[in-house]
Amino acid sequence: MGKPITITLGGQPYTIRPLTVGQLEDITVAILAPDTDDTQKNARLGFERMIEALAAALKEDHPSVTVEAIRKMRITRHELMTAHAQVLEHSEIASVPIPLEEIQAALAKDGVADAKAPVTRERLLLAYHSALARRSAPPLGEGEAGAASTGPGSSVA
Repeated sequence: MGKPITITLGGQPYTIRPLTVGQLEDITVAILAPDTDDTQKNARLGFERMIEALAAALKEDHPSVTVEAIRKMRITRHELMTAHAQVLEHSEIASVPIPLEEIQAALAKDGVADAKAPVTRERLLLAYHSALARRSAPPLGEGEAGAASTGPGSSVA
């Protein structure tokens, strides 16, 4: 089991123990919120993603630190982004290096017919999760018979 981390928001330290599966799910869902064609909405979505991921990470150990509570905190952008990066590292979402070739291969297989289609944030994150899932899958013949991956990026419905 991982070790606790301490993040700082509004000058206050918050310790976060190893995350529950529910917290991991909520953090993943928060960061995968789709972009729009509106740059102003995307700027707001960027903040929402960070705040929702932080609230998800804090909810077990600090239930009073909700999305709304974080929105009311007086903090710098740097403090918000640092705490968010720490949570992504703690959740192992941003800590596993995947070679560019694996990401490119996953992008090529993501179902977008046009190879020149823009690489959106969603496509990149899904490609990362797909490459990560392939990396963490047991070699053929080593898993349970009939077992299927149902983690982020899996193709099992």
